[in-house]
Amino acid sequence: MGGSTGWTTAFVTQVTDAACSELTRTFGAKKTELVWKSGGQAIDELERVIHAEHIECDFMRCPAYIFAHDEKALETLHVEEGLARSYGAKVEIDDASLGFSTPGYLRVEQQAKFHPVKFLTALAEKTAALGAKFFEQTKVLGYSGSSPCIVKTQKGEVRAQQVVLATYMPEGDPDVISTRITAYQTYVLEAKLPSGTLAEAIYWDTLKPYHYFRVDRLPTHDRLILGGEDHKTGQSSDPKAHLANLENFLKYLLPNIKYEIVRTWSGEILETIDGLPYIGPSLSNRHVLMATGFSGNGMTFGVLSAMILRDEVLGRENATMKLYRTSRLNGGWNYMMRGLNFMVQALKGRLENSSSVLKDIRHDDGAIVELKGKKVAVYKDAQGNVHKLSPVCTHLKCIVEWNGAGKTWDCPCHGSRYKKDGDVLNGPASKPLEKLD
Repeated sequence: MGGSTGWTTAFVTQVTDAACSELTRTFGAKKTELVWKSGGQAIDELERVIHAEHIECDFMRCPAYIFAHDEKALETLHVEEGLARSYGAKVEIDDASLGFSTPGYLRVEQQAKFHPVKFLTALAEKTAALGAKFFEQTKVLGYSGSSPCIVKTQKGEVRAQQVVLATYMPEGDPDVISTRITAYQTYVLEAKLPSGTLAEAIYWDTLKPYHYFRVDRLPTHDRLILGGEDHKTGQSSDPKAHLANLENFLKYLLPNIKYEIVRTWSGEILETIDGLPYIGPSLSNRHVLMATGFSGNGMTFGVLSAMILRDEVLGRENATMKLYRTSRLNGGWNYMMRGLNFMVQALKGRLENSSSVLKDIRHDDGAIVELKGKKVAVYKDAQGNVHKLSPVCTHLKCIVEWNGAGKTWDCPCHGSRYKKDGDVLNGPASKPLEKLD
């Protein structure tokens, strides 16, 4: 909960990153309608659990506003409205004031927002009372077998009939999932606004990359959590600039409003080649179940994954199982482009000369430098002590880049991220960067 779940803006919405028209071209009308319906079922299930278990987590049904940045984008939203309506969605185009300048927007009814850490903390306590066991700070070293499966950890082995990999990027990269997913960095800021500045809801625009934000009504002010400025992980020359761009967007959006920025952070989202997540049994081992590639909609698809995998374990039919299976072969063009990106980034990291110099690295900052003819990942801590790591990603040997906004080492090939000391933060890598003398 201290990772991506704790960093999320926690939109709970049927609307996917892939446009309705894009999903229709890829999957057809019937399957796209099922995407919308399954998203709605996930929101309903989350609400049901929260009410049934009396969990206080700031859950609120609210509209989602997708606002156009120009007239051409508004025309595109009209197309999306027609498709969404045909699939039974409650949507409408409107041009009434939202509190900022836009030629119009698509309003999607009965979406939601909540506090995921409050929800999961309460849920963990309730499931523990029913006999479930949680082992935090227990690193999984691997798993094997099929009946039973054996999960190896630093503290012993666990045997089970089935194993669920709900670890962001599945441990061990089964089915070479990383070749069908692209990792993106996204940047977020929290700001205090005067009460009543904007309606309490969730919002995003039609720019590419787009911006997204939620507004929460608090006793003394409104909280705005704004994200965006996405780029492929490890492929930005200046990650800190994206946070500055976010504030510039906020100034543009609310030019006459006095606000206070409280904090900033960054996170990572995984986009699949066809726009939908992979949920279900591994192709290589049907006793291993996984859920990944939530494409910026982790709260909805996380709940949906639990529903699908629950039915998989219990042997029950679920209309959405086939739709989200990992065996899908959609998105061939995107698959080839991801392969090309891998080759380009792998060669670039090896051939490009580093322009950073050791003495110029500031405290609590890092860079790739050349020492004695070899590339070294150097982090200089707050006291000025130098820590040296191999810059070679332990997944497929690409060269990592320093992310000054997140204080991480990021791999541009498949999105692995490492903490400043080299420990793995996000997979597909499972081993830390090598420490150097």
